[in-house]
Amino acid sequence: MAYNIAIDQENVGTNNNLNHNDPMDVSNHNDEEGLLPDSIATNQDYLAWISVVTNFILAIPSLVFDQLSSKEHHQYALASMNCIGAIDGTHISASVSVDKQIPYCGKKIETTQNVMCACSFDMRFTYVMAGWEGTANDTRVFLECISNSQNNFPMPPIGKYYLVDSGYTNMPGFLSPYRGERYHLRDYRGRGRQPTGPEEIFNHRHSFLRNCIERCFGVLKARFPILKVMPPYSSRMQRYIVIACCTVHNFIRTHRIRDLMFEEFGRDDLIIDEDETLRAKTSQNHVEVNVTASQLQQMARVRDEIATQLWKNSQNT
Repeated sequence: MAYNIAIDQENVGTNNNLNHNDPMDVSNHNDEEGLLPDSIATNQDYLAWISVVTNFILAIPSLVFDQLSSKEHHQYALASMNCIGAIDGTHISASVSVDKQIPYCGKKIETTQNVMCACSFDMRFTYVMAGWEGTANDTRVFLECISNSQNNFPMPPIGKYYLVDSGYTNMPGFLSPYRGERYHLRDYRGRGRQPTGPEEIFNHRHSFLRNCIERCFGVLKARFPILKVMPPYSSRMQRYIVIACCTVHNFIRTHRIRDLMFEEFGRDDLIIDEDETLRAKTSQNHVEVNVTASQLQQMARVRDEIATQLWKNSQNT
């Protein structure tokens, strides 16, 4: 059973057990301010601590985009058009008993859990759904998150939307790129490879902004080696570990602690190459999307209008 949490931006301590494979302290402060509870000694204590701190760490997606407004660059025009963040899935190591491994096995015969996250454009996680089998269809996980009220997914207000990749349906609240057109940032690098029309410029801007979720995953996995080689804890504990890592990530980002990893992954145009072989074996079975034809047409018009405006703006600069 998957576990989800909306991540807050209030104070929370850190725990070096999360990056036990790495000698570097997660906050570079070695708990000099006494942030760590002394009572975290057992799994039960740890689970209780995580369940408490996550209730204080809810990062509401920004609707003002203060973090973007200071960057006077046409790449950010899409953010001013009602986008509130980005969504994507990633694979994180899972320790599973032999008799239950098949649903968790990726192409490399590694057992993983499929984790879906949402983030703000300043690289803070705003939602985490952890614990799905590694072969689970990304769309299935996504639809479970947004359709089941018990999952507490922060749905965007009417007229706002998250950026999602082409594997998701372009529907109200979730803006995906044009299929069949160049999309990834690397596709536009080099002489003579600039966008050549409204659909391509939309895809390029979309990719540029949605890259924030890939960079979030990059920081997270670089900081916490435990996410690459999960110890044989209970499945519940493993889900909590993922959420705890995202919580510490937000703490460092929110409190502007000088951090070399955020500096490394903070470049907007940084390309993160996730191990595609781990994602390749996710189930591709068809998943029904509960959305009407008129809603699909509405979002198609919204996307076309944005693409047209972006293209016009680019021609006038």
